[in-house]
Amino acid sequence: MRKVSMVQFGMLPRSKMLIFRVLFLAICFSLYSFWAFNLPTTLAPDEPMRMMVPNFIVQNGCLPLGDDPAIINSTWGSSYGFSAYGSSLFAVPFMLIANIIDGSALSLLLAARFANIVLSIATLTCCFFISDRLHLPYAYSFFYVGLVAFLPQYVFLSSYFNSDILEFLSTGLVVYSLIHGYQSVWSYRSCVYLGSSLGVLALSNYYAYGSIIASIVFYFGTSVNFVKNDDTLSKKRMLIGKPMLIFVTALAVGGWFFLRNAALYDGDIFGLSASSKTAERLAPPDFKPSLRVTPKSQGMSPLDMLQEGFVGINWIQSTINSAIGVFGPMQFPLSPKVLLVYKAFFLLGFVSGVIYIFTVKVKKSRLVVFITGLIILVTPVLLSVYYSWGSDYQAQGRYIMAGIVLFMLIVAYGYFGIIKLISDAVCRACCFDDSSIESSRQVTVVLRCRQRLFSLLAICILVLYALLFAKSFVDIALPNCMGSPSNEVLEAVLFQ
Repeated sequence: MRKVSMVQFGMLPRSKMLIFRVLFLAICFSLYSFWAFNLPTTLAPDEPMRMMVPNFIVQNGCLPLGDDPAIINSTWGSSYGFSAYGSSLFAVPFMLIANIIDGSALSLLLAARFANIVLSIATLTCCFFISDRLHLPYAYSFFYVGLVAFLPQYVFLSSYFNSDILEFLSTGLVVYSLIHGYQSVWSYRSCVYLGSSLGVLALSNYYAYGSIIASIVFYFGTSVNFVKNDDTLSKKRMLIGKPMLIFVTALAVGGWFFLRNAALYDGDIFGLSASSKTAERLAPPDFKPSLRVTPKSQGMSPLDMLQEGFVGINWIQSTINSAIGVFGPMQFPLSPKVLLVYKAFFLLGFVSGVIYIFTVKVKKSRLVVFITGLIILVTPVLLSVYYSWGSDYQAQGRYIMAGIVLFMLIVAYGYFGIIKLISDAVCRACCFDDSSIESSRQVTVVLRCRQRLFSLLAICILVLYALLFAKSFVDIALPNCMGSPSNEVLEAVLFQ
């Protein structure tokens, strides 16, 4: 009997696929822009303080020193000028245009928020590219991207100026580059892709830095296997030459910032020690790092903090809830019932996805793939735990979301496996058993029917997922998180 690939069905012509994708991204762009134009600055965490860096660059035409008085926050005694600020650099061209046209605090703010929306749409586009690399049918592709696009917390983060969206984009670019590299046996192009992605990632935020370690593990893990199985591959080129190409590309894209930090802050490439020293010198007594009340200063271990919480806040519960959806500065959570539905949905999808990927999709290098994914997903959690324990107790979900592109891909695969089981059961119930089919025409008809059922179920789940977001938006965001974006605080911060 002739075998027919399931992927042959449910695929639109490339031109129509592009139209649907553009429409989908346009809907997302409109949604994020609506909230960006109506979210008060007081409800956008850290936004006024973060705006100081790109505004300094716009007004002065140069990069600031971390302890420049123009960007120092009077409460914390430090600034975002010490650590990597790729999102600020990306926002500068948009703010320069706004400064020429208007120059008001509101126009500069909206320009920065617009830049953040562009990064958010770029992240969704990267998800589409990943789905193409994995040869997902169009319905599954939209299902995967929709999981990211309509996650309440992702929508909220897309609506104001922050560094989180660049984390998501850069991690997504790394995931894409790793897939591309594996499929091309690490062609020179894929090495440049990976190096560029790691350079962008380095400029985002250190919560995403686990992807650097994961990339090293994945590259050498897969390269060793390639060299073992193919005598025509040069061991020196695969294990020395191409890694050097990746390193040099990453250094060219993002390394300059850390070399600058090393020169300015006595070898402190990440700026963490310099930032802490500045805060110790300039912050009010209650906010000096040495006097700050943390779980560590109170004699708690990280495990104690996770089990007991701190200052009345359960770290695990607060972090998970705010990774799903808590709007404003941790003020407006989704309803408990809605949060429970999201948790059950993601738990089922993630567990099913891990099982499906390692039993059906991944046939080779399973250990390498597992370790790589584990590092990307777990490292932000460990860094967030350490930061909350030793520096500033911040049980916020956005700090663990760097790997959202990979996490949602696993969830999507989980539901693909579930949908396949349901479709097979329906086909058997309808007497479409493959063993009773004789002609190739019958095979084609049955596979087309099964694929259409696959697509229908995937789209139905996505619609329900989007409706759940819509309910959350109407119930929580519209009554509590709408107003004029600009205020006196922003004016004072930008034009002090």
